Amino acid sequence: MHERLKALGYESSLINARFAKPLDEDALLSAARHHDLIVTMEENVISGGMGEQVMRFYEEHNLSVRVLAIAIPDEYVEHGNVEILRREVGIDAETITERTIEAYEELHAQESGAERNDF
Repeated sequence: MHERLKALGYESSLINARFAKPLDEDALLSAARHHDLIVTMEENVISGGMGEQVMRFYEEHNLSVRVLAIAIPDEYVEHGNVEILRREVGIDAETITERTIEAYEELHAQESGAERNDF
């Protein structure tokens, strides 16, 4: 995703969260200092997942950063071809890119003329 966004003209940072607990609080605080949109991606259900933990962390620290949590919806998912299933639940590269850019553009729609392409 990082390279895909870069190719489209968006600057981003990548944090590899290898585990959900304990949260890497230093990395999350640093990300909030440099970005106003944090995107979490996981191949897990959204309910109780990493994205929810990150949202809670920012809320508890009163940090005004938007979190876009991308994960599998908390519903039954059919069995089948992995690529097709990823697309159907919205965790394929194309859908993630579209959702990320949409969230970024929505977040910055109110800004006056200043172009910012960082998340």
